[in-house]
Amino acid sequence: MNKGIFSGCDNNFYICWYQTITKEEIIDICNTYHTDGYIMCEYNNNNIIMHFYNRDSSRAPMCGNGIRCLAYFAYLNGLIKINEYSKVITDAGIIKVKINSTNPFIVEVNLNKPSYNSVDMDCLHEYINKPLYVKDKIIGIGT
Repeated sequence: MNKGIFSGCDNNFYICWYQTITKEEIIDICNTYHTDGYIMCEYNNNNIIMHFYNRDSSRAPMCGNGIRCLAYFAYLNGLIKINEYSKVITDAGIIKVKINSTNPFIVEVNLNKPSYNSVDMDCLHEYINKPLYVKDKIIGIGT
């Protein structure tokens, strides 16, 4: 299988093999197929690598529902076997997945330990050490 639309826990993703693609193309594909994200699967030196993009073409480190769908794509392409842990390399680190059943498809995902360090939360860096306002009143300082 070269590409397809996959659904995981009410999120839909366009998944294909790794390729060069523009941000505009990602946005167009997501809009055309009404998907929440665009995922490319790369297989290199026996490693499964997940490249995840939000529907606006912004890059994200990983997506929990997306990695479930990627596991199915990898299974359909013979990269993952049932009842064996496989590693998926993401921008958030190595995530272990294991397919427990194929009918229905059930995949176990080990999402690693979360980080609450604001430096690791790229989307929050602009708020660090700045006042937070609600209706013109300071309610705290972002740390």
